[in-house]
Amino acid sequence: MNNKLDEERRNKFLANVREAKSGISQKYTFEMTKLCPDCGTKMKYIYGEMFECPTCGKKQLSDFGLVREYLDSHGPQPAIIISEATGVSVDVIDHFLRQGRVEIPDGSGVYIKCQSCGADIRYGRYCPECMAKMSKKLGKALLASDMGERPTKKADMSGKMHILNRTEEDHDKKTGRR
Repeated sequence: MNNKLDEERRNKFLANVREAKSGISQKYTFEMTKLCPDCGTKMKYIYGEMFECPTCGKKQLSDFGLVREYLDSHGPQPAIIISEATGVSVDVIDHFLRQGRVEIPDGSGVYIKCQSCGADIRYGRYCPECMAKMSKKLGKALLASDMGERPTKKADMSGKMHILNRTEEDHDKKTGRR
């Protein structure tokens, strides 16, 4: 019976590792191309989350560019507010959290969960402890971007997200508030 349980745990672990290595969620595929809303031509990625139409020259931000621009101008916000304001789905914003491209501020009342043990993390897929266990079991390091960070403070920003390494104070300084 113990061997069967160990085999089930091993299979679950290997499935998590395969998913981590693929880096692609079933819920979200990367926005590799956009169609120009004016002329319908495939837009080309130029730089900084920006696409440009080679036919008419129209420029448009990617999903992450829209989220980043919104967070830069409005500061940390809950995912549902970001989604409503930008038109980017909550699933895509969750994917950005799992990639480590945005983070939930320390002290928030709401966090995402480690995909292995369920511990609260601010961004990424796994808590540092689970990532260390997986790395040790594999004998090599997994992608560091999959490792999240556990919160050190408790609720004070009520679940608002922001760009990684940006704080509400940075936003207030930039906008001249307080």
